[in-house]
Amino acid sequence: GSEMAGEETSNRKTYFRGEEEEGFEPGESDGRMTATTFYEPVAWFTDRSRAAHYTLLHLQIVTGRTHQIRFHCSQIGHCLVGDCHYGAPQSDRSWAQRMCLHSYQTKFMEPFSASWYEAVSPLPKDLGDLMSGLLLHRVQENCPVFLSRRKHLPLQSIFKVYDANSQLLQTHDAPLNAAAILEAAQQRQMDHGNGKWWSEQQS
Repeated sequence: GSEMAGEETSNRKTYFRGEEEEGFEPGESDGRMTATTFYEPVAWFTDRSRAAHYTLLHLQIVTGRTHQIRFHCSQIGHCLVGDCHYGAPQSDRSWAQRMCLHSYQTKFMEPFSASWYEAVSPLPKDLGDLMSGLLLHRVQENCPVFLSRRKHLPLQSIFKVYDANSQLLQTHDAPLNAAAILEAAQQRQMDHGNGKWWSEQQS
């Protein structure tokens, strides 16, 4: 998904892995489950007074733990705008009026046919309006263009309006190397299954 985190971050791509119980933070339960999140900054903003800095993030979760994105962003010191439970100031709710989190794309395999599905949900109007009210300072080089439900002129280097006649749900066969991908993912999980919180810079 594409998220707006509450402070500026310049890491190109970072991989986070942790062990957490669903619905719990580390230390709250003896039960632990692995959670993996990738993130990449897309664009950098400030508010009109230039006092507050914000980063639009593109995140990919490999696992699906409760509050995973919210918790991982908080752990790296960049909580989501409006997410007061995980560290955002209460004042965010006076201008954002919601948590700035949107599930842009979901990919999954249908187990009976082994077909892969990909669903896209363009950026909703309220989040586009919210970002349009900020000052855009920089966009990541070679950033992909994402789909939006409405036109937002200040964001045209990041978002384009989707074609209402286009398919937002698509299906395709599994990749030829699907077995190798799954095996590599399982091996990584075994190699790092007992790790604590850590991050690794990706080139």
